[in-house]
Amino acid sequence: MKRIQWCLGLALGLWLLWAVTLLVGAQEGCGTCNPAPPCFRFCTGQPGDSGTQPNPTPPPGATQPPPDTPPDNPGATPPPAGTPAPPAALGPGDGYWSVQCVQVGGEHGGGAGETGCGGTGYAIIWTWVVPNPALGYPATYPARSRCAAAGECTPVTPTPRAVVTPQARTWPCDIVPRFENGVLMQGCDDWPGWDLFAEACIPGAIVRRYPWPRSLVGLPTKLWYGGAPDLEQFSATKARPCTVDYGARYPDDDLPECPAPVGQTTNGTRVNYQIGVAWRHWNPTRGAIFGFTPEHEVTWAIADREWNGGTAIYHDYSIEHTFQTSSYGLEEFGTRWNPACQDQDCDCDTRVASLDMPAYDVTLTTWWYPEYTFKYDEMVCATRKWSDCFWRESPPTGLSYSNCATPDYYKIEVCTEYKWESKTEGWQKYNLSLLGYQPVIPWFIATQVGADANGNQCTTGSYGPVGVPVIEVQPVGVP
Repeated sequence: MKRIQWCLGLALGLWLLWAVTLLVGAQEGCGTCNPAPPCFRFCTGQPGDSGTQPNPTPPPGATQPPPDTPPDNPGATPPPAGTPAPPAALGPGDGYWSVQCVQVGGEHGGGAGETGCGGTGYAIIWTWVVPNPALGYPATYPARSRCAAAGECTPVTPTPRAVVTPQARTWPCDIVPRFENGVLMQGCDDWPGWDLFAEACIPGAIVRRYPWPRSLVGLPTKLWYGGAPDLEQFSATKARPCTVDYGARYPDDDLPECPAPVGQTTNGTRVNYQIGVAWRHWNPTRGAIFGFTPEHEVTWAIADREWNGGTAIYHDYSIEHTFQTSSYGLEEFGTRWNPACQDQDCDCDTRVASLDMPAYDVTLTTWWYPEYTFKYDEMVCATRKWSDCFWRESPPTGLSYSNCATPDYYKIEVCTEYKWESKTEGWQKYNLSLLGYQPVIPWFIATQVGADANGNQCTTGSYGPVGVPVIEVQPVGVP
């Protein structure tokens, strides 16, 4: 039994405050539930699309027939459960969907003798997040949850090592970063009075899938790796803050002032310091990272049934896999066909009625490594001109100069106008081995989009974790 026993009242109107205790209620057949997890961290803005609308976890249904009892019509498509929308009065532009792996433990087990979430101990939560700047923290609305497939939320366990004392500038600002559940967190107090902080979550990859939104037994299912773009995040606060106008030009005798402690600016004044962290998607062109090179850029794991060969592993950027058995009885998180499209031509988004169809789990593994940098605004020269000619016994040194018509007379370049210019220092790689991790981290989160037969995306948004619903071919006359 893979379905998670969350016991959550998942009404979309329920508030879940950022970083507060996740309360768990009681549900029929669930027994006593313990609050878990005690805190909830979101990977802000990753992955997701504001148009994606996962379906709430459906209530427990009727008991399924035992495996040796075939269903009356396993290929039939049940009526759609309905596609949820963001909470009332909140349109897609008011927020975004967030997905996160959460460790739930054994207390949320199913039947007798089972452990939590089919033995993985992790669940995947889909939540609608509204930034809500007026409150100062996001408002979150849980939409659905399911147990994670094997390997889908595997935590990266540090290799036990001797305690390492970082040397000067091993880490930015000499502050050791934190790495938890795919999130890298870096503080900085190089500028007294301002404690900068930046964090970034490893983003999810994109998988394109055809046929869409379901496959047939015996028909090849095509999957394409749709990429995993790098992610960069800078601190929200700035050290030595100053309001700058990049379009302004300032005479050399009338440079602007900034609030204390910056005060009067000069050539080379730097303000608005920010620290940035990034996750880089590893590919073969990036070579070894601190001596570590992943064997493959991408790895697919398709959890087929044991009598069909079990889990299939692939390493290509596009693959085909043929399922010989329908997905009946598996975890219900796949894209369900909209019966309204049976007799009319629908676009790829309209074809999806909900996200509660039994589906085969597909896990895509990608590899990532972190970097850091600083950026700031600097007062630099905007306009230069030649000075008047002047006598000098020898040519000027260390300056840009030109000879004048009269021997031993020279002119030099002088700045007449200044401007603000945004500058970013070169990105530097973190050596995660100093924290007990391998330098490049495997990541198992991906979202799927619909595609045509040539692999071109046909949906406007992404649709939850990758799962392939498969039905039997239905003979003519079967309702």
